[in-house]
Amino acid sequence: MKSGNNNETKPTIKIIRIIVFSIMLLLFMSVVIVEYVDIMKIRSILLKILCVVCFLLIIILKKEPKFAAPRVTVLDVLSIVMFIGVMAYLGKALATSTIIQTAFQGNNGFVYSYSEGNGDKGYDDIEIILEYEMENIKKSGKYNELEEIYRMQVGEKIFVYCKVEGKILEIDFLRQNDLYYCSGSNVLLYDGIGSSDRYTTEETIRKDIANTMWRGVGLKEIGAPAWGVSDDEQIFSLTINSEKVDDVILIDEKDGKKYYFWIMTNLEEIETIDDVKAAEIHMGVR
Repeated sequence: MKSGNNNETKPTIKIIRIIVFSIMLLLFMSVVIVEYVDIMKIRSILLKILCVVCFLLIIILKKEPKFAAPRVTVLDVLSIVMFIGVMAYLGKALATSTIIQTAFQGNNGFVYSYSEGNGDKGYDDIEIILEYEMENIKKSGKYNELEEIYRMQVGEKIFVYCKVEGKILEIDFLRQNDLYYCSGSNVLLYDGIGSSDRYTTEETIRKDIANTMWRGVGLKEIGAPAWGVSDDEQIFSLTINSEKVDDVILIDEKDGKKYYFWIMTNLEEIETIDDVKAAEIHMGVR
């Protein structure tokens, strides 16, 4: 009886190890594809092929008798290596996020970017894909109603800003080969995060710059505008490194306070955390 149970257990353990290998391969290669493939259509095709390959791997490795324990052990080693690689990538992102959060303190909070499909399908009209992404966000249950407040294009990138329940949601799009793809989104929380007296306007602006430019995915500038929310009336005269704010609009008014959305481009000189710390921020009459 004991021997029989062992014989039944070994194939089950082998299958589990094969499935773990396939999952780790899927995660590892997904990170590589998303990180190094910039063309959205090719990225989408590669991700779909990867899913099919991983599924076929499970079937082939399970049915092929030649893959006995020694070869499965090789898969275990590869699984561990890929797991370390994925954890290192995520650790780097978390470390960058932690550095930004500890280096800069302000009245606004952030939820880092996520992707609805990560460029799974391209559309020939920005309005169609925007409506599609908004509906996906609503269906996810995160937000009920989205109100577009601002839109900016920087090169082939389009940034759409929506207001919802004390938050600003940025939805990012990329235009390639006459098609528009959604590359993710970023959320700023300006209501209920902290008292306006707790941090200065300048501290909040520095935090906004760091968060909106890096998204917590690494210290590299990704061509996005810097933006934020302030209840300081002098925000209309904001300059960063002598560059004037592109636009300021009133987005909310509650409890006697007015909240303003501000946005800026032309901040190429800001590439590192030290650059954010050293940035010259001015408002009002000088």
